[in-house]
Amino acid sequence: MSSGRTACSSSPPATGSCFETYAQACRWTFPEDWDEPHHLDVAVAVLGDTDPEAVATRSERLTFWPFRYEALERDLAAAGFAVESSTFTPDAERYLVTARRSR
Repeated sequence: MSSGRTACSSSPPATGSCFETYAQACRWTFPEDWDEPHHLDVAVAVLGDTDPEAVATRSERLTFWPFRYEALERDLAAAGFAVESSTFTPDAERYLVTARRSR
């Protein structure tokens, strides 16, 4: 069913937090059809502060439906919102959109 995967990355928590030592792994599964649900499997292992052999693990599968910017604009307008500002460019990996309810 899956046609590809991509690795995830993240920054460690701030120094001084109770999760200073940890490891993260994740997998994004791409379905054959873009409109089908995508899955992101995330797992985190937190090493113990006082016992270096202690490891607490948590994992979760997140299901989501990615969308293109044009679809976001259409959906916002259909819901009565107008885009106020956007950092979108076709080559952007990330962008920010601010919308307000139309008057």
